[in-house]
Amino acid sequence: MSISPASAVGQIGTIVGELRLPGVTPQHEAQLEQQLVTAISGANPSANWGMIATIADDVADPTVSTSAVNVDVMALDRMVQPTDAANLSSVIGALAGQLRGQSPYPAGTSALSGTALSGATAITLPSTVGMFNGDTVQVTLDNGATFNDTITTILNNIVNLAKPLPSQASSGNRFVNTTQQTRDQTTSSSSTGSIVTSLTAGVAFGTSIVQVKSATGMNVGDPVQIGLADGSTLDTTIASITGSTTLTADSLANTSAVTVGSTTGMNDGDAVQIKLDNGTTFDTIIASIAGNTVNLAAPLPSQASTGATFTDPTDVKITLATTLPVGAADGASFTDTINVQPANTISFSSPLMNPPGASQGSSTLTLVSVGGMATGDTVQVALDNGSVFNTTLTNVNSLANTVTLATPLPSNALFATATVTDMISTAQQSAAFKPAVSLSPQMLAMLQLQLDVLIGAANPNADTKTLQTTLASLVSSTLSSTQFQQDVTALVQLAQQGNTLGASLSILA
Repeated sequence: MSISPASAVGQIGTIVGELRLPGVTPQHEAQLEQQLVTAISGANPSANWGMIATIADDVADPTVSTSAVNVDVMALDRMVQPTDAANLSSVIGALAGQLRGQSPYPAGTSALSGTALSGATAITLPSTVGMFNGDTVQVTLDNGATFNDTITTILNNIVNLAKPLPSQASSGNRFVNTTQQTRDQTTSSSSTGSIVTSLTAGVAFGTSIVQVKSATGMNVGDPVQIGLADGSTLDTTIASITGSTTLTADSLANTSAVTVGSTTGMNDGDAVQIKLDNGTTFDTIIASIAGNTVNLAAPLPSQASTGATFTDPTDVKITLATTLPVGAADGASFTDTINVQPANTISFSSPLMNPPGASQGSSTLTLVSVGGMATGDTVQVALDNGSVFNTTLTNVNSLANTVTLATPLPSNALFATATVTDMISTAQQSAAFKPAVSLSPQMLAMLQLQLDVLIGAANPNADTKTLQTTLASLVSSTLSSTQFQQDVTALVQLAQQGNTLGASLSILA
């Protein structure tokens, strides 16, 4: 029997209410599920019965929150309420938002708590904490466009804009305060503090002494990272430094003899560089050395106080605490990380299945568990030679417990010690946020399927790989707000580009 979409929506609400009652027997639940199938099929004869059954089971689960059930109901309603060309982008945005419902929102990111009509200058938000007059903002409109504006005044949770909205922005649409994001990133970010230099000569496997351009600011015991020839990195510490030291006494202008902490590795005739108090570097030559006193070929043009750097760039050598497991080329990076602020990261490791491990050139690794890992994560792979390979994940298969690396392994990871460590950054408040509504894996799959159906129906020629990759990306735990918005925009464009039906478009999820 055919029924109207409005009638079907009403029946869906009634049946869901009964499914949520305590003490529903399995037999009654089956009857209610059949009633759902009948109601939805009456308005949508091609409805996916498997989807209805999955959502009904989710609704009937007493552990599922009321908020999650509301998402379930909206999914059922989409099966009977046609999506047309006018609301295609907003439906896609709503679905994506349910997949990535965020609470708390990333700093500077929120959602409208009320619909703002075309021409409106007042926007209502859940909170305006951290926002100020003059901030630059972006409002996502129902047509999928992003409207750029400026805040003129703020009254409680109402933001008044400098320009009126060119079209409607419904409740739930994205609101981004870009000035606040920049402000918060500037406030929360800390200088990396890395001292970066490079090797001035290639070194072979098994070597523990490397020659670098400069060791200024480095000290014995500092942690360092060396870029190896195979693309991996070695993390170790400095055992000793020669050729780079500091003054141990003030040296006045026109002085030609300076006292340094060490002259190890220096020789008469070596070119040296001395950092002067005025910020300039004085280049001269060593005339002679007596103990820790260095006589210069030319006098200092101005004072260099105690602690000023004194470098013999012809022979700056660093002895490492461990030998290189792989050679390193001339020009390879050498980074001292002693001053790097501890990263706001969550790290977790999983061993590789052993056997088989992973051989050189492999890009797909089988792990004991991929739990918590997501596409785009930065990972470190412990290799058999003792070095660490840094790369990112391009795919995570939770069923097969496999991950795909952006770059193949430079050497073997076959030993039992081989592990993959996932490093999730939480430096930005929004980089890894919790969903506002916790949905079951089954419902996440149903929402992704509905997006797939909507976009596939609007654009039958949509690139399947792009669509599936973007859909998977939406539920990534490390997806930033910017990346999320880019994904939503990409999905809307993917649907609209192939829509040849125009205004006559009508899709049932």
